[in-house]
Amino acid sequence: MAGNPLGEYFRKPAVYVDLPSKGNYYEQKPTLSADGELAVYGMTAKDELHLKNPDALLNGQGVITVLQSVVPDILNQREIPIPDFNSILIAMRIASFGKDMDYEITCGSCSQLDTVTFDLYEVLATTQFLDPEYIVKLDSGVEVYVGPTTVETQNKVSMGQLEQGRLIDLINTDLDSDEKLKKFSKIFEKITGITFDIVQDGIRYVKIPDEEGTIVKNEAHIIEWLKNITRDEYEKIQNLVTEINLIGTKGTYDHACTSCKHINSGTLEFDPTNFFV
Repeated sequence: MAGNPLGEYFRKPAVYVDLPSKGNYYEQKPTLSADGELAVYGMTAKDELHLKNPDALLNGQGVITVLQSVVPDILNQREIPIPDFNSILIAMRIASFGKDMDYEITCGSCSQLDTVTFDLYEVLATTQFLDPEYIVKLDSGVEVYVGPTTVETQNKVSMGQLEQGRLIDLINTDLDSDEKLKKFSKIFEKITGITFDIVQDGIRYVKIPDEEGTIVKNEAHIIEWLKNITRDEYEKIQNLVTEINLIGTKGTYDHACTSCKHINSGTLEFDPTNFFV
């Protein structure tokens, strides 16, 4: 059967972007160009509707669906590392709406609201790249190979934070002391669970200091081990995972208020719920 005669008029890649990961930290490697860049397509009208669907955004499916459309050369969008995700969001914005983005900055001194236009290509030019591997060496001789958090886990974290906010709102209502105590306990459990998910997701595998140099990748074994190590060991792993997640496209700015000239410094927020408004 003949192909679609309109096929040659389908959208084509609009932007090629350097991934902070350079294609590492994926179980299924993305297909990159000869120059090592990822092709990014502009969003379709349907993609934009997904980003305006509150329910789909809250559970993360809306973002995944759009990523499947705009970066099809990534086979499993759920495993996109957070540093790559930020760069892809910027490239999506450029491919769909052009390089200029208006951003509102409220002055911390006089509360003046300024609208500043950023050149997103200049933002992408600030990209820093991840090393091929990161290792936490514990005093026990165990080596923990870690990497960045994935989009999949970040979606779970966002949902957990939303639920946490709802619980806090409930506590501020007229609840009796026992009910408030129960809610506080639930919030603490939620915060602990969110932190644990981020750390656990960042562990690629663990190498044991035995003669064979045994490598453990079994998720259940790693989770059980992670729950039974010392606080210091846990914090070493957590700190490196947090540090890795901050590598990538910075998007920092220093803006002089148009009213009082106060210099406001900050970082662009890469949030799909408002980044394309």
